[in-house]
Amino acid sequence: VRDSLSQLEQRLSTANDRLGSLHNAQNAELNVLMRVDRSYATRRISYRDHRYLQSLVLQHKQDVDILNGYKVSLMQAQDIHSAEAARINRDLRKESQKSRNLNKNIRNLNTQIQKLSKEEQDLHSRIATLKRDAAALESLIAQLMEESGTDMPTYEFTQIKIAWPVKGKIIRNFGEETRNYNTSIVSNGIDIAVPEGTNVVAVDDGVVVFSGRYGGQGKLIIIDHQNGFFSLYAYNSDLLVQKDAEVKRGQVIARSGMTGSASQASLHFELRKKGVAVNPIPYFKQ
Repeated sequence: VRDSLSQLEQRLSTANDRLGSLHNAQNAELNVLMRVDRSYATRRISYRDHRYLQSLVLQHKQDVDILNGYKVSLMQAQDIHSAEAARINRDLRKESQKSRNLNKNIRNLNTQIQKLSKEEQDLHSRIATLKRDAAALESLIAQLMEESGTDMPTYEFTQIKIAWPVKGKIIRNFGEETRNYNTSIVSNGIDIAVPEGTNVVAVDDGVVVFSGRYGGQGKLIIIDHQNGFFSLYAYNSDLLVQKDAEVKRGQVIARSGMTGSASQASLHFELRKKGVAVNPIPYFKQ
């Protein structure tokens, strides 16, 4: 379109030059004809010459009219091309805006991808930490089992069902848990969301065999119920009983918190039968 407009402008310039030349020539011929008219009688110029001059003037007038028509058509073509150029420029501006928007969306997507990649790395790191913590806890439970020396466990509590250690919403269930990015982890207990400082009670009678900080479990208490079961209370903010202390069902033994690998204020609770983690839900009093 730009090339076409440039060509039209050149052709218009040429047409204007030719029109100027024809106007000059026509004016010169008109001057001659006027002089001839004035001296026609005195100088006795032939009628034939006079008529020839008139035909020349008429021919120039026709040439001027043709060129004027050509100029009008060129100007119309110029208007059409100018309108087309304006439309194309508008389209180019729109496409340029679309391109900027697309580039902005691409940058946003790249930012989201980087964020998701970091989230995936953090998740894998957390899962690896939880697995290490679980393995360490397994070793501790095995050691405590050896020290317990309960040869003939009854697997019976003081009541048919054990008490809840706290009352709250279960935010993590027992068993394998599927997470984002095709990852999964096995939970050996349940997590119960409660405000920090909530009273944590013993689920049944027993003896405290561990009270202290332990890796990702944070501040941890383990009770041997001396019937083949152990109960574990993790993520506490304060521990209120010491090792070897005898505790009763419903006795406050700790204050809940957000220690260790806890991602929010909660209590992590596990129930172990002969050292093996079992789902505690069926054992609780409803």
